[in-house]
Amino acid sequence: MDLFGRFRKLDSSLQRGLDNGFARVFGGEVVPAEIDELLKQEVEDTLMEDHSGTVYAPSSYRVHVSEHDHTALLEKRPDLANELRGRLQRFIRNEGWDSHHPVAVEIVKDDGLHTGQLKARSSFEKTEQPEPHWPRSEPDSGRSSVAHSYDADEPSPGADPNPLVGLARPSQSPQAAQAAQQDHPGTQDQQPEQDPDLGEPLQSYPGTEVISHNAQAPANNADEATGAANAAAGEQVPQTTVTLYLQDGSARSFLLQHGTNVIGRGNAVDFRLPDTGVSRQHAEITWDGYDAVLTDLKSTNGTTVNEIPVDSWLLADGDVITIGHSEIDVRFS
Repeated sequence: MDLFGRFRKLDSSLQRGLDNGFARVFGGEVVPAEIDELLKQEVEDTLMEDHSGTVYAPSSYRVHVSEHDHTALLEKRPDLANELRGRLQRFIRNEGWDSHHPVAVEIVKDDGLHTGQLKARSSFEKTEQPEPHWPRSEPDSGRSSVAHSYDADEPSPGADPNPLVGLARPSQSPQAAQAAQQDHPGTQDQQPEQDPDLGEPLQSYPGTEVISHNAQAPANNADEATGAANAAAGEQVPQTTVTLYLQDGSARSFLLQHGTNVIGRGNAVDFRLPDTGVSRQHAEITWDGYDAVLTDLKSTNGTTVNEIPVDSWLLADGDVITIGHSEIDVRFS
């Protein structure tokens, strides 16, 4: 690492210490955008270059947070680790770096940290996945390891030699069913099953016998019936959408799609801007249904949000993105 790189690493370390100090004094929870920035700093501080000039970034990252932040983050975003991994992988790719293994991010609970504090550790080694735990039979489960021959005509020990005795076919007449019961007197004394909710005997069609013990009671109120009808109709809860409005008098707009949305002047983009100050692939917005993250794709003139130059930014409703000479309003709905 050159002298400039050492100074940059020292500056990053001092900034992290300052941030954690403020977090301990003033509190506040960790948000995903902070973790994104921390991981990017960790990448820049740990880059390595081989003899051919290829720059490599670590492939395994562990983000340490407090117990409170760990619970809060995973309750709101159960798949947060994969989201962080995807954004970090794109950042490494956009910078032109490489990694020896697929990028992996793990969020771990650290009892030594206070709420709002976080730190990151990285490694060039591949993260080992734990072996799956398969349930095993107990020694006294009753299963025998000795193989036995199978005879389809020989009934199992203790089983009724004819389990269908007394059950009439649906097309069988009541007289035939009565004759079947007379051949097997043990079935005549059976009482009809009782409905546990209504206290009334379950009815059956003539010539058949009720054999199900799992009958369900009908909905006992209008709300349950309405909920069942809505579920049957496939009604879905409205989801948040993000729309980009181009402020050039053309009233053009673009609805973000799940995944990566590329903005630029070229033809192979999702939202094309006919602006000479815009690069062919200028920036991208990643939308996962929760967060919209803007990332500058190493453009010539850069990207600003609310007049602030950014490399990566977690967008919010009302933000104004400036790309070249074009302004874009961001609206969540």
